[in-house]
Amino acid sequence: MKSFIALVVSILSVGFSASASEISGTFIEGGSILYTQIKDDPSMFPYYGGQLWSILPGNGSHKSLKTDKFEISCDGGIRPDRNVVASCETKSLVKFLKNNPLTYSIVLTGQEAILVNAQFAQDPFSLNLRAFNGPEEAFWLDVDRMNSLFSMSIFKKFVR
Repeated sequence: MKSFIALVVSILSVGFSASASEISGTFIEGGSILYTQIKDDPSMFPYYGGQLWSILPGNGSHKSLKTDKFEISCDGGIRPDRNVVASCETKSLVKFLKNNPLTYSIVLTGQEAILVNAQFAQDPFSLNLRAFNGPEEAFWLDVDRMNSLFSMSIFKKFVR
C-alpha cells in the first residue's frame, strides 16, 4: 500500500510541475544578442509558441517579423485537433534592451511601434501574449495600437 501511495504522489507531483512549453533565454554572439526560445510540447496544452505563431505575419509553416532591434521567427502549424503548435525564437540586440529588475525588455513607442504593431494579426487595438514555464510567467508580448506601444520581455530567471 505504501508503494502504491508513493507511486500516486510521484505521478501527481510530475503532473503539477510539467510545463506545456519550454521557455529559455541566453546571450549569444559575445553577449550582444539576447536569444529566447519558446518550444511547445505537442502532448501538452497550452501551446505558447503556437499562440505567438498565430499572430505573426506570413503564410505557411514559417512566420517571422524583423526590425533593426529584434526579430521573431516561428515554425509551426495547425494540428488535426485545430490547435497550433510551434517552436519560436526571438533575437534582441542587447543595446536596445531595457534592463529592469526582473526582466529584459524591448520597448518601442511612437512611429516605430506603429510600424511594428501594424504587422501583427488579430485585434485591431491590442493583444497580449503571456507564456508560462510551469506555474511561473516567463515571457510576454504586448501590442497596444491605441497608445502606439510595443513591448516584449523575458524574466531574467529564465535567461542562462
